[in-house]
Amino acid sequence: MQNARSPLYKKEEEEIQKVISEIGVWSEFIENFFPIAFSLFVGNWTDVYGVKIPFLLTISGVVFRYVGLLICTQYESWGAEIVVLFAVLPGSLTGGRIAISMLVYSFVAITSSNEDRTFRVGVLTAVRTFGRSAGSALGGHLKRSGKDYVYIFGLGGGVALAGFLYILLLMPNPKKGSNPLGFKQSKCDSFKNLFNLRSIIVAAKAFLMKREYGIREQLYLLVIILIFTMAPMQGEDSVLLLFVRNKLNWSTADYSTYGTFRMLIAFGGGLISIGILVKWLNIADWKLGVISCISQIAGSFVYAFAHKDYMMYVAPAVDILNGTMIIAARTMISKVIPIPEMGKVNSFVAVIDSTTPLWGNPMYNAIYRGTLENFPGAFFCVSAALTLPPLVLFSYFGGTNKGIPVEEQAARRARGNDLPAASPLPNSPAITAE
Repeated sequence: MQNARSPLYKKEEEEIQKVISEIGVWSEFIENFFPIAFSLFVGNWTDVYGVKIPFLLTISGVVFRYVGLLICTQYESWGAEIVVLFAVLPGSLTGGRIAISMLVYSFVAITSSNEDRTFRVGVLTAVRTFGRSAGSALGGHLKRSGKDYVYIFGLGGGVALAGFLYILLLMPNPKKGSNPLGFKQSKCDSFKNLFNLRSIIVAAKAFLMKREYGIREQLYLLVIILIFTMAPMQGEDSVLLLFVRNKLNWSTADYSTYGTFRMLIAFGGGLISIGILVKWLNIADWKLGVISCISQIAGSFVYAFAHKDYMMYVAPAVDILNGTMIIAARTMISKVIPIPEMGKVNSFVAVIDSTTPLWGNPMYNAIYRGTLENFPGAFFCVSAALTLPPLVLFSYFGGTNKGIPVEEQAARRARGNDLPAASPLPNSPAITAE
């Protein structure tokens, strides 16, 4: 990497960057467009037929992705465009990370009670954080240790295949959703209805419909929290390597080591959140959000003014509870929405969440370029500013007793108005279909 940055290789590096930039324009579109459409179709479908088939489709896309990359290793004459197509297209056509996000959070919601949902969402979020970073770190380590791409891609494909077999053979397929379109339960009908255009309309109605007790407005505020949580997280990642190379003159190896440390701290923060704050102290969801916001704001300022290596290692420790915002927001969304509509609503939440990098990453890159000479850490201050709305909204939920399970809101409203308690809403765990 040092040679690549020397004047002798400057022209070659510029040419490589041009190719990567050109490919990035259309690959970014492919990677996001098809998963958005896929998620909108399967939202209503999962409420009727369960999440198992969409899960198998998304994981099969990952398996085929690795198969394609293994084929690419045998044809060195193939251009970068073909390699990127194999890396992006199979996963994109089967939903990609957007669909996986929607499916896993829906599955956790419908298989857990309100009491243990925060804990389970916390475990899920911590494992996703660890898995994503650990996979990147492991791939880098294997490459540096001399393993070729056949070994690395084969290992990745093997893990994906194991996940596919687990879902196929062992994972349950609970069905607790509503069926407003009257879909039949036969296997033939289930496949026919997978890409039914009416499913998108039904999902949109579930997301937009007016609900009792101001639930719709609470849902929208929670989605805003999620957007303002993901924008700093993904935006920072898009420019962090540039920042440490410029500010601290780090090499790629230095950044890789730091990335592993940062991942372990984030994973540890997730364990602290779910183990101590949730399971032991039983802290309310909105309080988790407030604590996480304060942690992120403090950590952002440490990052912003870091001028020594050790400060970059101190910052993740200060920012250790950052990921708890996602846990709190996701859990609160699952509690204010009735279980029978979880797939429909989560499909729209996943789509909105997935569009955040489309505006957040360019914004962070523009801020970094504009402040590079005078204050390269300015984008961290932007992260602190973007965390203020979630801090205010979490505090609002705590002060108004909103963002809690919808049936509990109904009961409190009834007691406050001296009315009989409302009849059980469809969020009850007793609702089952199979």
